Amino acid sequence: MHRTIVDEFVADVTAHCAKLEAIGEVEVIANIIFIILEVRFGKLPKSTCNAVRAITDMKEINKLLKLAGKCKTLDKFNKALK
Repeated sequence: MHRTIVDEFVADVTAHCAKLEAIGEVEVIANIIFIILEVRFGKLPKSTCNAVRAITDMKEINKLLKLAGKCKTLDKFNKALK
């Protein structure tokens, strides 16, 4: 089957929308991580927040979500960010 320019454009837009959707989901999960960590450890340092916000990979942010609920200290969470 021959792909037209329109087909390629639609494929590119679809891929871009999927990325934007994933980024939105990552941001929501990052906010949940902040809530969990703040409840457990108090006010978060900006460096922790910035490091979490820098993550765009869904698998990575999900790992951090699990870690936020079970890490013993904020320091251990921060070490996992590096």
